[in-house]
Amino acid sequence: MLISCITVTQAGRLPLLRNAIADYARQTYASRELVIIHTGDSAFDVAVRALCASGLGTQVYVHAAAQGTTLGALRNLAIDLARGELVCQWDDDDRYHPMRLELQAEALVVEGADFCFLSDQLHWFSAHGTLTWDDWDREPYPLNFVQGTLLGRRAVIPRYPELARGEDTALCLSILQAGNRITRLRDVGWCYVYVYHGTNVWPQGHHAAIAQAKNFGAARLLGKEKILRERLAEYEPPLGTVLLPYPGGQIKIENKREMNFRPHSWDQCIFESVLSGEYGEIEFHGKTVIDIGAHIGSFTMLASRKGARRILAFEAWEENYSLLVKNCQQLVGVECHHALVWRSDNHRGALRWRKCVNTQNTGGGTVIECASKAGELLPDGDAFEVQQISLDEIVGQLGEVDLLKIDAEGSEYPILFTSKRLDRVKEIVGEYHEIGGLEKSMAIPGVADWSIGLLAAHLENQGFTVTIHAGSHAGVFRAVRN
Repeated sequence: MLISCITVTQAGRLPLLRNAIADYARQTYASRELVIIHTGDSAFDVAVRALCASGLGTQVYVHAAAQGTTLGALRNLAIDLARGELVCQWDDDDRYHPMRLELQAEALVVEGADFCFLSDQLHWFSAHGTLTWDDWDREPYPLNFVQGTLLGRRAVIPRYPELARGEDTALCLSILQAGNRITRLRDVGWCYVYVYHGTNVWPQGHHAAIAQAKNFGAARLLGKEKILRERLAEYEPPLGTVLLPYPGGQIKIENKREMNFRPHSWDQCIFESVLSGEYGEIEFHGKTVIDIGAHIGSFTMLASRKGARRILAFEAWEENYSLLVKNCQQLVGVECHHALVWRSDNHRGALRWRKCVNTQNTGGGTVIECASKAGELLPDGDAFEVQQISLDEIVGQLGEVDLLKIDAEGSEYPILFTSKRLDRVKEIVGEYHEIGGLEKSMAIPGVADWSIGLLAAHLENQGFTVTIHAGSHAGVFRAVRN
């Protein structure tokens, strides 16, 4: 049976949404789709679609709704657009273990039920790293389940009331009044993490009251410590260090990576996107890797931890480069270079590099002289001069390259179109960006326009098989030598 996971989100929640999508992508239940409804502007729509273009392997649908639409109405819209026989509520700010869909779908089928809810959940207060295991079976029957963990048959789901909050409870009451059969899945609360992050619909007091009233007792919590440690280790990206308090003590569980991130930036989002498989499944062991647009070292770290033999990482912006060095200084076989990789047809000297108009997007700077990149305007703001190096120079130093990763914010076109040494590269993965209003100074002889279609054709002529995961203004491509 196809499961439609329905997500409602809004502008400003992209970092949270990224984790929810990463968890969806890692589900063990194969027959699924993701329906995302949002009330953001066109820039947010572009960002969401780009995030969903990263090779999730299953169908994803993104739909923009009018601002001011209530949460209940947005959930109804998502269900209307869903194609699955089953529907699962998939909130943008919570976390989901890879087995979540599989466990609930199996319980629903075995019990012959119309709906399946969890009877318990993990409750994470992310700001201070506290985790509780909440038992909703303490609520009076029949509302003794976690209302936000709905998985049910689409044909019998009532309409959500058009409320800004509290719509879950009203829907569950309608399900009970209709006499639908409900199965309650117990003791697998580790497969759903209810997150309090400070900007939730319900305030902190609401979350704290739930944790205090429903927290597992010491004996029950300690009895589940082993399985909890095992299951939390399977979350990617990890929750980090969490403390589970109980009368007389606490359990400490550490699942974290040591990385340097800037506050109020997309650093962590970019890192988590790369490590959760933005570029697909890649074999790194024993390979020589070039990382163009290394940012703060996410792809370089992934390659190193997966066994790459040698990695050359290139980053243009000095601020990013500083973090790249800090984050990768303990990695074996990594060489960090403060340079902009550019075209190979005899261009030298410094280039004019501009930050992204969205200052939170620390990975969006570019040297491309154009009106827009990936659907966003590029105003003429602060610029920095950066020294360049050509891809052919790098390849010439290495001799052979097993894997070239390129996320160069539009520079993928001049880098790849002008290279004469792609025959020494076995595989390429990267992002492409739609470019609008390209300045004449950027022209490449013999290249009519900068588009992913023309770039793919060029790579195919160079002996690669190319696959593209397209978004509205950006996407991911992969080229493997035949």
